[in-house]
Amino acid sequence: LWADRYDRLSDNIFKLQDDVTSEIVANVTLEIENALLDEIEQHPMHSWRAFDYCIKGDRLMLSSRDLQSCTQAKNFFERAAKIDGTSAVARLNLSRVEFRLARIHSKGDEARYRKLIDSSYRNARLAVDMDNSNMAAQALLGFRHVVNGNYARGEQLIDRAHNINPNDGRSAMLRVTCLIYLGRVEEAVELARETIARTKKPPEFYYFDLAEALFYNGEYNEASRIFERLSQKQIEEQSCVVIA
Repeated sequence: LWADRYDRLSDNIFKLQDDVTSEIVANVTLEIENALLDEIEQHPMHSWRAFDYCIKGDRLMLSSRDLQSCTQAKNFFERAAKIDGTSAVARLNLSRVEFRLARIHSKGDEARYRKLIDSSYRNARLAVDMDNSNMAAQALLGFRHVVNGNYARGEQLIDRAHNINPNDGRSAMLRVTCLIYLGRVEEAVELARETIARTKKPPEFYYFDLAEALFYNGEYNEASRIFERLSQKQIEEQSCVVIA
């Protein structure tokens, strides 16, 4: 985000701050919308209302990971899925937010955790059933299989997703995590590096995934340097292993 320059002249420092903030917000919003719009362009929805709910939910998912934002995003995706019952995109995003709610916001509540995980898996499977060409849905379902210990099926799905579109950043980084689970850590490191290198403004979690891959590949010093640069919030949300 801060790789760009925001140069301008102003006699009013507060107006200058507002101008720069507005420009940054506009850039972030554009990038968030472009990611989802690309997905929807490849897999069109049949309702403008459902489309609007998906945009609102995706903005919340990418702007914050707190409980309120995730819960509201889940409500938006549920409305989209109800309006457009054939939308793989709505089911895909519903699966994503349910998994986040389970892993980040259900600690200590086993019943809630299991309910959200099971629902996330069902929605990922529905997304693939609705659109077998949806690369992101294939990757997400593959990840769910890997997390549940179904390694062979998970590996098949994430490899298939990668072959559909190897340049999709979000799914590529999901594949990095799957490769770590599968013990293919050298591939995970290489893929994480490639994805970060070709992404104009990589989200912070891309670096977390790279650091995790480096750690399991035995490259402890570099992994430690990356972990140290991550925000405490990112570390807590990703439930990462902190290297002392």
